[in-house]
Amino acid sequence: RTLVEGISSLNLARRTHEASLRKVGEDALQTMLKWQKISRWNCGHHVALLQAELHYVDGDINSAVAAYKASISSTRAHKFPNFQALAHELYGAFCVENGMV
Repeated sequence: RTLVEGISSLNLARRTHEASLRKVGEDALQTMLKWQKISRWNCGHHVALLQAELHYVDGDINSAVAAYKASISSTRAHKFPNFQALAHELYGAFCVENGMV
């Protein structure tokens, strides 16, 4: 739930510039960072994906690209195909929206 709420909120924040939505995404990232300390294996790719979305909200394209790629790499290495698909989908949308394809 935390990941999906964070991604959804950051996506909406990017489109609406609503500060309260950005806050929900930032809170989700902080929660995932805490969980990552317990299990990087299970939460590292979530952290990277939320960071990518937050960088995208901030307009930091280079950092967003690096974070999307880190999330994709982590999901592949740890064999989380569903989250790998999500990371690819979000990165693909990012690339299209930013004229990278």
